[in-house]
Amino acid sequence: LLLFLTGLSDPIAAEAFLTGAKIVSSKHVLVVAALQDREVQPLFSGALPDSVSAIHRCLAGHMQWATLLETERKLKTIGVGFRRLRPETIGLDLVDEYAEIKRRQIL
Repeated sequence: LLLFLTGLSDPIAAEAFLTGAKIVSSKHVLVVAALQDREVQPLFSGALPDSVSAIHRCLAGHMQWATLLETERKLKTIGVGFRRLRPETIGLDLVDEYAEIKRRQIL
């Protein structure tokens, strides 16, 4: 089991990671864990923006969310797990991910 705590919001870094993950995932169980940013979310899922700058932040967050979702989809197609972690419960989230892998008898 290889657990990567990383951020894949940069598309170039994500593509480089995908290339390496394709090679390693044939022999190992890989899980990518990334901290969840509160502003990276679908466009209409949060509170309504109250200013022009808030609209811009919402749009930027949506674009990052869409990119991250696409990266997650690509990771799943090569058999790599992906988990978003909340900063306040990072330890519990990682233990839950490990327990889920053990429960499914992947290791």
